[in-house]
Amino acid sequence: MKFLTHAVEVIKKGGVVAVPTETVYGLVANALDLDAVGKIYEIKRRSPEKPLALFVRDIEEARKFAVFTEDALKLAEAFWPGPLTMVLRATEAAPKPLVTPQGTIGIRIPDDQVVMAILDAAGVPLASTSANVSGMPPARTSNEVIDQLGDSVDFVIIGTAGGAAPSTVLDLTKERPIVIRKGPIPFLKVESIISKEVMLDRGVNMNVLFVCTGNLYRSQIAEAVTREYLPGEFRDRVFTESAGISALHGVPIPSDVVKVLEEMGIRVGDKRARPLNRQMIEKADIIYVMEKRHLEKLKSLGAGDKTRMLSYDDIPDPVGRSYPFIKMVAEGIKTIIERQVLPYILRKF
Repeated sequence: MKFLTHAVEVIKKGGVVAVPTETVYGLVANALDLDAVGKIYEIKRRSPEKPLALFVRDIEEARKFAVFTEDALKLAEAFWPGPLTMVLRATEAAPKPLVTPQGTIGIRIPDDQVVMAILDAAGVPLASTSANVSGMPPARTSNEVIDQLGDSVDFVIIGTAGGAAPSTVLDLTKERPIVIRKGPIPFLKVESIISKEVMLDRGVNMNVLFVCTGNLYRSQIAEAVTREYLPGEFRDRVFTESAGISALHGVPIPSDVVKVLEEMGIRVGDKRARPLNRQMIEKADIIYVMEKRHLEKLKSLGAGDKTRMLSYDDIPDPVGRSYPFIKMVAEGIKTIIERQVLPYILRKF
């Protein structure tokens, strides 16, 4: 393919290429060429204090430039090639412009045929970052790259990126891994691989979604209790919502639910049912469901990696039941939120 040949020629001559990846368009250059790396910073108008990521061909090459812990090896095996950038301790061989003052480097193996072909043909690791002016949305098409960066890029490969969010960025140099940037790989999935809870970096928020059947009882109660009992200093970083798999949009929650919550000291106002949709699923970092069948439904929608049961067993649906039964269910949900959900959320910060 002529465009690949030309891209490799540009990189070998110290130029910068805009290339579609499985996530967004990226700017790539020879990571071992100091001037080429500097050109990326100029094109993006990016502060030198913000390091670029390193693209490599395989784990063997990655280990030349970064120190891999046991957790890092597990994650590399699980997610590479793919949209996970790991921040690790840099080795002496790491490209100096990509190493932070703390001695770390961000590295990944992209899951993209074009990028991998360039890596193979060029024979050098690539410095990489999203193809956009710093502070602007990442470009997803070659036209968007040209609109933002004009002719400052030496070569733009025509096409469209995979469309996923920019890669998840995970710092593995601390005792507990830290999510620097959320992306396509949920942190719950990361935790399941390394059997260790992660933390969220400053500026990284958490979105919690509660799901039941009709979004009239259980998920509404869980959302209201979580929001009410969340310490004030975390309310600008933790966002809650609820939805129902079979909810009818706009149906007011029952008066018995309002009464139960008011007896707990929680005022909910005019709360109405909302059907679960794709946008809610994509936005959520963790989804709590009330029954095993809800869990299976979320798995079928591709959200299994970020979904868990609120309790070990199904929480009974109070629809059509007496007020004392509704109150009993609500008290049970409150206990779970206080003992399990809130402590887990707060350990993220």
